[in-house]
Amino acid sequence: MNIPNRLLVEHLVEPFGTSVLKPRLSWWLPSGAARQDAFRIQAGTWDSGRVEAPDHLLVTYEGPAPASGERVEWRVKVWTDLGESDWSDWSHWEVGLLDGSDWTARWISPSEPERATAGERPAHLLRHEFVVEDAPARARVHATAHGLYELFLNGARVDDVELAPGSTSYGSHLDVQAYDVTDHLVPGANVLAAVVSDGWWRGKVGFTREVDCYGTELALLVQLDADLDDGSRVTVGTGPGWTTSTGEILRADLIDGQGEDLRLRPDGWDRPGFDDGDWSDAGVVEEDFTALSASPAPPTRRVEELRPVDVRRLPSGRHVVDLGQNINGWVRLEDLGPEGTEVTLVHGEVLDDSGEVSTDNLKPFDFLTHEPLTAGQVDRVVSRGRPGDVFEPRHTTHGFQYVGIEGHPGPLGRDDVTGVVVHTDLVRTGWFSCSDDRLDRLHEAAVWSFRDNACEVPTDCPQRERAGWTGDWQLFCPTAAYLYDVAGFSAKWLRDLRSDQWPDGRVPNILPEPHTPATQDNPVAQF
Repeated sequence: MNIPNRLLVEHLVEPFGTSVLKPRLSWWLPSGAARQDAFRIQAGTWDSGRVEAPDHLLVTYEGPAPASGERVEWRVKVWTDLGESDWSDWSHWEVGLLDGSDWTARWISPSEPERATAGERPAHLLRHEFVVEDAPARARVHATAHGLYELFLNGARVDDVELAPGSTSYGSHLDVQAYDVTDHLVPGANVLAAVVSDGWWRGKVGFTREVDCYGTELALLVQLDADLDDGSRVTVGTGPGWTTSTGEILRADLIDGQGEDLRLRPDGWDRPGFDDGDWSDAGVVEEDFTALSASPAPPTRRVEELRPVDVRRLPSGRHVVDLGQNINGWVRLEDLGPEGTEVTLVHGEVLDDSGEVSTDNLKPFDFLTHEPLTAGQVDRVVSRGRPGDVFEPRHTTHGFQYVGIEGHPGPLGRDDVTGVVVHTDLVRTGWFSCSDDRLDRLHEAAVWSFRDNACEVPTDCPQRERAGWTGDWQLFCPTAAYLYDVAGFSAKWLRDLRSDQWPDGRVPNILPEPHTPATQDNPVAQF
């Protein structure tokens, strides 16, 4: 078709909740076109008219600045060596909450009478029931957290984004996610609910397993704005009236892993009618909104699922699952055994001489004492014996090919375990193949190496350090750009580089820099 295609706004396809008021617009030329001579953009009330220019990448929108929550529809036509094109299909972008005054919600924090040590801290549940008189014509939720969060409305996750709000230099940028929840709201009683865990905010991070790097308190910020057919607006947000407790997630740490006792799951906690009378009141936290922004990168998602190439039972009684490929992510276990069965899952990249999963190669050491630290990557689940129950730990990630499963009575087969690949949802743009299968497999190994290290930030490895070393991305970025659209992914990380840059112009070795700011007098912080 003779139309421009793949319309992008600030490197993103139809961004939702952007904070850029004058975004840059891009498009691909019609198929077969060799050059562009002119373009014309229509966006909202703005019409650029015919502009004599070859530019079709990062063309600045020059129309009126949209207001918070406004949706801007846009399209483009071009004049190329093929002549005048038809108009492209309509695309759009939607603006988020742009100013602190747009927030009526307040930060809240779960109740923690006794805080466990990092790596053993539970995830916290928060909920609030409210009434909407009529089904909305339009409803949006904006949310973020100090920690990781999953958000639910009437028992359903509001989106498929994982590890939100993501990894950033939280002191400078805390990304806010926006969700269209129009179809989730119902007339009558509704419930907003969230699961919040340590994440990068205060969990273990990096080679030295630093903790509490950005703060010691978890917090949640959520605001729902629903526009009704009569023109009125209903706004519900975090603040007084929210309650909090713990559930089946007994520990959740990005490095150490996740542990659940499904017998402790409070069924129906995220739906109307649940009795939360024995829950605690969430605390209201005095936090400002100055660091809130939208991410220039695509979100992290579950992007692929792999069936094991082999599941075998060893003489020890443990099962070993082989995905046939190193991945970043987790596994979904669908057969949990009878009630009370405790299953331990150890994730690693190699097998020892007896065929068991080994994590010895993943153990770091204390930088000062040189004492070894734990490798982490261990999940546990206790079954409640209900058909259909599955274990899928979404508050941790692992780098692995093999999973050692201990405690399951068996038998376990390939259909009982699924490898879930998790990374930033990048668009594939380049491929390679040739007549030599060895080169094809070498290239595929490079692709997977990048995918395993493209979770939120460009990391050095997905298991031991998971750190955004500046040298790694400097070297690999040109190759990655041949394979995927990494523009927004890079822009997000470079935003943190600028934020963490030292006064003398140098930058830390790792970005985001989660430790005490490194100086010439504090060189340990550089690691």
